[in-house]
Amino acid sequence: MVDHTGKLIEDVGYFWDHAEQRHKIAHDYLIVNYVCPSGKHYALEFRRFRKREDCAAKRAELEAQPGGYTAASDEEKQQATFRTHTELCNAWWTRWWRKDPGTFTFDSYFTNAAVLNRIHGHGRAYVGDLKFNRKVWFRGVAQRADEMAAQIGPELRKKVTIGERTQWYFTGSRWLPQVNHKVRIVILWTTGTAKSRSRY
Repeated sequence: MVDHTGKLIEDVGYFWDHAEQRHKIAHDYLIVNYVCPSGKHYALEFRRFRKREDCAAKRAELEAQPGGYTAASDEEKQQATFRTHTELCNAWWTRWWRKDPGTFTFDSYFTNAAVLNRIHGHGRAYVGDLKFNRKVWFRGVAQRADEMAAQIGPELRKKVTIGERTQWYFTGSRWLPQVNHKVRIVILWTTGTAKSRSRY
């Protein structure tokens, strides 16, 4: 999250800052990073999300000018066109999938059917976090990921130690609603008998 100060800040909104546990006035950025094997991140490109009402206001402003919307510059038309986070992500995907030979990674917001189906359709690999409330087919029933995790007892968990850190995990291929291919799910726990999961 990037903070801003001043009297006029374009495209800002109220966003929840998880680190500080409070709302902030900020921009909502989508960022493409290159992640090195060492773990270092390098930003390659970013886009600023524009709210639907701001795009509609910009379009009305352009249509009211001499020549209307058609006389506007490409940049002005872009500012007047609303695109969801998923549409912005898929536009990037179209641009980067031929350039970048690696695996695509993203946070839980983009682990949705539209993004997963598009990446899989091009035969590319991906890794993403899964929100706890996302539905997963497990034992013949579509249920929340955290409900599925609650049914996995200690006898099904495997121990893994990397360096000084030990965790327990369960993994398996599962269907997600509206996703046209199976995905491998990994659930992590801090202990072998923990009741709540630490990550998907």
